[in-house]
Amino acid sequence: MYVIIKLLKNCALSLLLFLILILIAASILTFTSISSSFSPVISIVILALSCMAMGLLVGSLFGKRGLLIGIASAFLLEILVITAIMMIFSIEISSYDFGIKHIFPILAGAIGGVIGISLKK
Repeated sequence: MYVIIKLLKNCALSLLLFLILILIAASILTFTSISSSFSPVISIVILALSCMAMGLLVGSLFGKRGLLIGIASAFLLEILVITAIMMIFSIEISSYDFGIKHIFPILAGAIGGVIGISLKK
């Protein structure tokens, strides 16, 4: 039970990090002359940073199998974020772009998981 609670707390922290970074990026895009064509790239980078944080936190929690734990936690976080975006903006599954760009946050989560294992020791 303790592990599940810690896992949910880590997921909430990563989601909070994602929301804060997205709000900062939205403010920068709104109040500067940066083109909005960069927003998908910025969103993926922010999601990758959040997934890396999730992998790092969960990797240090479990203490072993950091690569697998990091990938699984990043996948969970990415699915949660995509589901929330689809619900908020009323996007159908068939019209959402599940391109290769969604591999990068999962790889970042894997790296975070490996780093999290190293921090545990």
